Formats: sequence, C-alpha cells, structure tokens
Amino acid sequence: MQFKVFEAKDMKTGLRRIKEELGPDALIISTRTIKNGKLGLLSKSTLEITASIDSTPVSSLANRQSRRAVPPARAPQEYRPTIHHVADDPVELPPFSDSAPVPEIFSTPEKAEKAEKESSPKRDDSATEEKFMAEMDDLKNLVRNLAGEVGKLQSREPEGKTTHLQASNHPLYGNPAFNMLCARGVSEELATDITLCCQKNFDSKEIHDAESILSQLKQHIKGKIEVNPLLKEINEQQCIALVGPTGVGKTTTLAKLAAAKLSSGSASIAMITIDTYRIAAVEQLKVYGEIMNIPVDVVITPEQLESSLLRHRDCELILIDTAGRSPKDDFSIDELANFLRPEFNIEKHLVLSTTSRESELAETIRQFGRLGIDSTVYTKIDECSQLGVILNTQLHNKTPISYMTNGQRVPEDFIDISPKCIAELIMSTN
Repeated sequence: MQFKVFEAKDMKTGLRRIKEELGPDALIISTRTIKNGKLGLLSKSTLEITASIDSTPVSSLANRQSRRAVPPARAPQEYRPTIHHVADDPVELPPFSDSAPVPEIFSTPEKAEKAEKESSPKRDDSATEEKFMAEMDDLKNLVRNLAGEVGKLQSREPEGKTTHLQASNHPLYGNPAFNMLCARGVSEELATDITLCCQKNFDSKEIHDAESILSQLKQHIKGKIEVNPLLKEINEQQCIALVGPTGVGKTTTLAKLAAAKLSSGSASIAMITIDTYRIAAVEQLKVYGEIMNIPVDVVITPEQLESSLLRHRDCELILIDTAGRSPKDDFSIDELANFLRPEFNIEKHLVLSTTSRESELAETIRQFGRLGIDSTVYTKIDECSQLGVILNTQLHNKTPISYMTNGQRVPEDFIDISPKCIAELIMSTN
C-alpha cells in the first residue's frame, strides 16, 4: 500500500492530480482543509487529500479474473456470413488460426485422459485461486478498516454517553432538565445527580419553563467547575510543559500561549522542544519562534534540558513542547517523567481533545497522572458537538482546567476560561 498527500485549491483539481499520478484505482483516505500562511494570518485555504494505491490494484485483479474465464473461441467475422448462408448444408470449413483445434476421438478413456493432459496447458489452478482469494480478502479488510475509521470520524460519540434508548428506560426520562443534560452529552449518572439537585430549587412555574431550567442547570454546573488560568500575572518565572497523546494540538497550543503572553506586554519568553520524534513539529515551532522573535531550543536529553533552563533563567515564561505519548506505552511516559523532574520546577499541563472517547480520556488521565499533572487543557472545542464530555471527565480528573482552544489559528482561537464561561459552553446548543 502506497500513500501520498496532495494539495489542491479544490476537490476537482485534487482528483485530477490523483488520477494522473496514481491512476484510476487510487483510494481517497482522508481530506481536510488547511490554512495557508504563518500564524493563521492569511485566510486563504488549501484542500489536503491523502490518497493510496495498492501494489496490486483492483483493476489488475479483475483483469486476472477475466483472463481466467476466456469465452469459447468464435469464428472470425469474415467467415460468419458463409456459415449463416449454408447452415442447412453440411460443409467442411477451413481451419482457423485463432480457434481451438477439434480434439481427436479416442477409442479408450485412458487415451483420452492422456491426450487431455498433453494438450492442456500446465497450470496450478489451486495455487492461483488461493492467491486471488487472499488478495481479495486483503482488499476487503482494507475497505472494512477504512469504513471503520470514517465511522469514527463521523460519530465521535463519547463512550458511556446516554443514548435515547438508555434514557427512555430511566425514571427521569421525560424530565426537561434530565433531557437537556443528556442531549448535551452529560452522562446518565451525572445528569441524574444534577437534575435531582436542581429540582429542589424549582417552583411550580419554573419546573416547565425551559429558560428557567437552563439557567438553573448552568448555575449548578458552574459550581462543579474548577479553573486555574495557565498564564498568570506573577513576579516570578513560569516554566510550563504541555504533555499528552499524539494529535491533540500541543505545539499549536504552545504557540498560542506565547502569542498571548507577548500581546499582554513586553514579556521575555523562551520555547524548548523535546519532541525529537517528529521533525515537522520541531520545524513548526521554529517557524513560530522566528515570527514572534522568540528563541527555540531543541534538546534530546534531560541534561540538555537542564542546561537550556539555566540559559533562560531570566525569562518570564518558558514553554516546553513534548512529543505525543501513547497512554498505553508505560516506557515512553516514564521516559518523559525523566525529563520533567521535580527539581526543575516545571508545571505539567495535560492536553486533552474533546473529540476523544470518554474511555480514552479516562485512560489518558490515569496514565499521565504519574507525571504529577497540575492542570488540564481542553482542545478542539469547535469540533465537539456535545461538550458534556468536559463535565464527565472533570469528575474523574481532580485537576483544574487551565486553558481551552477552539481552532487552529494562532493566536485567535482560544477561550477565556471561567466557571461561568465553561458552563455556558457545555449547555450551548451550538
């Protein structure tokens, strides 16, 4: 399987390029719109298409199958009129070069069997059939896997979320407050708790008034949210490291923090990356550093990190980017812990994507907890349709929320956090 990424101004142009370079058998794996320009300052967008082509394309399999089922030889067109006109009179036709010879009639079955073996082409039908079926199975598995990935991207429903079928069997089903919470992705257990608490404050008129119910729910949720803003106005150095799984937006969030700090005044900032696994991430951070005139250090050992921290000890803010780590990889998380040693006095902020499943978020919180997480950053708010996942997650996560982002543009796409703002987001229908 070969993969290639194409960039085009629109889908029509992209498909034409894919067909020219990979052929008509290419498969479209994914598409996404990317912004051109540094720091999102330019609004022009480009379509990025990821395509693939199998080393044995479908068309070749079909051709191979068709060659195995060759139709019986037919007389050339020039002889057919003669045959049609004299069909009633037996005639002896001359032999045709492209038609199969008439087999001789043998007197015994043994001779016929021997002649058949000699005249038939030698081939291993069973081996060919097995190879063909194996290739078809591989193709089916590929399509099935792609369909599963597309389904995940389309649904992104957090595990454990109350479905309409589950809620219909709940004693509070039909209760306006309970239904509002479930519709926004709040878990059944938490929705029950909040509904029962809020009902005590409803009078006879408010219990059926949607606006009053919504206001009470927001007020209750606000009391469950704890925040601790990431950037602080203090007279001592802040050293912040962003940690978390791959693809949650750590590098982009780091650039937003740097830009936000710069916009608040003439702050001295340094950026350090220990993400040596992805060259693109290092280059991306260097570009941000050049644009904002911020030094960027690349370190590959804890000793180099210590030296870099000493070199920038006079900076007001040091931002550290880390490589994404799988929550299932204990070794890589322990390796990260070796960098972020307690004696370095580094704040560790866990970055979580709101588009992840709740089971994945819970596992991430549990595994990265060994680092001593100080607070949580939520990203991709704009891509999540049910922000109740934040409330569900925070019940298992005892650290406060420090930052939230809602897009890829730097520095615009971030949210000024407060318990009231987060409660409004969770209960929003948009």
